[in-house]
Amino acid sequence: MNDQYHDFTLTRSPPKVTVSSCLLGENVRYDGHNKRNNIIIGTLAENLDVLPVCPEMGIGLGVPRPPIQLVQYINKIRAVGVLDKSHDVTLQLEQYATRFLDRHPDLCGAILTSKSPSCGLNSTKLYTQEGTLLNQQVSGIFVQKISDTHPGLPIVNDDNLVSTQSRVVFILRVYAYARLMQAINAENSAVALYELHLCYFPLVLSMSETKTMMLDKIIREIMIEFTQERLNRYRLLFGQIMQLSIHRHHLADFVSMTIKQQMGMGNTGSMEPISDALQHYSKGQYEWSALLASLEGITGNIDKRREKAFIAGHWLVPVTG
Repeated sequence: MNDQYHDFTLTRSPPKVTVSSCLLGENVRYDGHNKRNNIIIGTLAENLDVLPVCPEMGIGLGVPRPPIQLVQYINKIRAVGVLDKSHDVTLQLEQYATRFLDRHPDLCGAILTSKSPSCGLNSTKLYTQEGTLLNQQVSGIFVQKISDTHPGLPIVNDDNLVSTQSRVVFILRVYAYARLMQAINAENSAVALYELHLCYFPLVLSMSETKTMMLDKIIREIMIEFTQERLNRYRLLFGQIMQLSIHRHHLADFVSMTIKQQMGMGNTGSMEPISDALQHYSKGQYEWSALLASLEGITGNIDKRREKAFIAGHWLVPVTG
């Protein structure tokens, strides 16, 4: 699909996001059960290209299997057996993560099982070598390797997607990451990045004016002379900004400014109905789907058949819940 406001091409297929297999209803947990999550199977799966993953199955552990836990050693956190500490699968999980990323270079996000010693993001219990529970929560071996390899990749625990707003924000981050990677891999990366920058400028500006000014400085440097070092700085900072908390008023500002850019609405009267709808959303009086439904009658840019809204080159998904 060609974005009429930007020159680089948008892929027709939704971004690829890996999801823990147990959340999809597969009986792959250590006890032979699953953690089926109907929200992920339904709402998110409709808007994303879902790729199942179970690292522990991936390294050859069967079902059922002896449970593992994270243990703090002198220089490293390791995944070892709860009953048999000599059963150390740390290296296998790290190597599996590397192979997984190599097989899926187009990965744009991850929804993983909270508290898992392989998949939990900053939510997994950590023990001493003597078996004492430490007062801190860390990331599982598989997700830590993915996060270290691809800083800025949107990753979330399943229990952080309970609210409609959290699902909207996650999908927005995934699409932003996908478009960033697309721009980086474009034939003319400098131009593609600049156009991406223009598209997301209203959103990142509402989230952090200081960081956005830094980002703006980098993109101007890139337009003068494209270097890998400048590209890396832009990618890292863009990712850092997108990991900041995104609240309703951030999204409302983003939608308002992008609609103005798209429709060329310069007078207050023509924006008044849109501003009213966005104000209701900011105050929590509208959910995301209700906001997009109200904007449909005003802008005509919502395609219900595809369940996506295309505003200034950006996919905004009407997640329900």
